[in-house]
Amino acid sequence: MNYTAETGATKTVISEKLYCRIPQKNRPNITKCTDSIIGAGGKPIKKLGKALFNLELGPLSLQKELVVASIDDEALLGLDILQNEEEGAADILLSEGVIKFMGKVIPCIQVGLPHGQRRVIVSEDFQIPPYSEVIIEADLERKEDESEDLIIEPTEKFYERCNLLLASTVVNIERRLTAPLRVMNPFSHEVTLHKGTVIGLAEECSSDCTSLISVEDHDETENHQPVRRIKLERNMCKEKKLLTSDAELPTHLLKLYDDAGPTSTDHEKREIAQLLLRNQDVFSEHEFDLGLTPLGEHAIDTGVHKPVKQPPRRVPHAMANEDKETIEKLEKQGIIKKSTSPWVSPVVLVRKKSGGLRVCIDYRKLNALTLKDAFPLPRIQDCLDAVSGDCLFSTFDLTSGYHQVPVKQSDQAKTAFVTKYGLYEYTSMPFGLTNAPATFQRFMEIALSGLQWVTCLIYLDDVVCF
Repeated sequence: MNYTAETGATKTVISEKLYCRIPQKNRPNITKCTDSIIGAGGKPIKKLGKALFNLELGPLSLQKELVVASIDDEALLGLDILQNEEEGAADILLSEGVIKFMGKVIPCIQVGLPHGQRRVIVSEDFQIPPYSEVIIEADLERKEDESEDLIIEPTEKFYERCNLLLASTVVNIERRLTAPLRVMNPFSHEVTLHKGTVIGLAEECSSDCTSLISVEDHDETENHQPVRRIKLERNMCKEKKLLTSDAELPTHLLKLYDDAGPTSTDHEKREIAQLLLRNQDVFSEHEFDLGLTPLGEHAIDTGVHKPVKQPPRRVPHAMANEDKETIEKLEKQGIIKKSTSPWVSPVVLVRKKSGGLRVCIDYRKLNALTLKDAFPLPRIQDCLDAVSGDCLFSTFDLTSGYHQVPVKQSDQAKTAFVTKYGLYEYTSMPFGLTNAPATFQRFMEIALSGLQWVTCLIYLDDVVCF
């Protein structure tokens, strides 16, 4: 069995996997353990219980009660053994690679990081609010071969352990071994990062790091270190395919390319084409290519009210053929499905500016029974104040934005509408529901958390970057 000497652990713990590998006849019985086991990230660790084990530490033989828990190491040697023996505490001598304990010398193997890497450790406790991004301060381990420019990236299990996201960051340690890091909490509960938690690894930047010019107020940035762009491996493979013409762009990107670069130089056009190609997965390829947000669902809380039922309305003769095509298309897209709901609302067909047909549902009676969501939409005056003084803007528009929000399974029946072709209900959020704007605005602000009012304005499915 391999032990990891952990001076931050009050209890000695062996892993559940190792315990299960012990033959049944030799396996000690587990009893209930009332002690809570907290990991380095502040999260509780699942434990099976405690049991009495016969241990061998080099030349030493001990009988100790250990906790059995779900940990990655085979065993963590805690302070209950290292510090609480009658003959005195253990001395861990890293320079000699040994632990002196109970008059014996126990040889150790120092399991270090690959050459050039160093750990990034949280310098103090930080609270990360829900749906927020926070700048925290972290310390870097000192190494003999000091390199000025380092890239910091999260450890493999940082997200799994802490439920947080850490932005890759380039730092210059010529003057100090600390770094400001951007940490995002994408969940609805507050997360605490405890002092001493290892959140990332830092290693020397390669020659692929190139300087970025930040378009900001010089007075604001003169005391900050320069930001650099890192050519991440997943992007490098795309950048190798340098475009020489718009002919190499996928069909669904050609209109965006034409709209963006009518007055641009050849060099700018190539950059626009490369930008579109690198991010082509965020653009809808065709009318059936819709996303579905994982951020939540739209609920329709009608309390204890009974279902309302309304008769179908007559479709104008000029739209008689088009309404069937529109219904079939919505069903093919997976936005609606056939229904047996007791709730029924009538259809209202509206002609779009483009000439197409929009299916709207008269949900007024359903809305009257629905508990209202008070989430606010941005005020126009606040929007104007936010962009005051800016002169460059980019706009984004979602493809069928409402239909990218799923309706809660138990509430889909309430969206049912009647046509002469039968009864249908929505699986995705339709237009006309009283709380649809509030739900959509909330999810958009969560998705772009930390950017609203700073670099972009979000008004439903329209986003303006400034």
